[in-house]
Amino acid sequence: MDDKEFDFRDEIDKASWPMIKDHYKRGAVFVVAPELDLSIVADAIATDKVNMVKIWLDNGQFKKLEDEDTTEFNEDPVDYIVNFIIVQPYVLIQFI
Repeated sequence: MDDKEFDFRDEIDKASWPMIKDHYKRGAVFVVAPELDLSIVADAIATDKVNMVKIWLDNGQFKKLEDEDTTEFNEDPVDYIVNFIIVQPYVLIQFI
């Protein structure tokens, strides 16, 4: 067995709103603040680092995508590109 940690940086990709919308409808999309490293947040979720995630939630640096956040996406969906990573069952996005 390899002792190397999984590198989430290799899993980050780009997506437009139409690619994310179905995940949003099922309540699985979370927004990661731009000052956080998306791969570190993904790792914290995957490895159950609850204390770190709680700090980000409390600080508003990590939050569930809500209806009020999606208004502009629906107006011009292809123009809104985000970085994203899937950490089952969640989709983490970061605006770029």
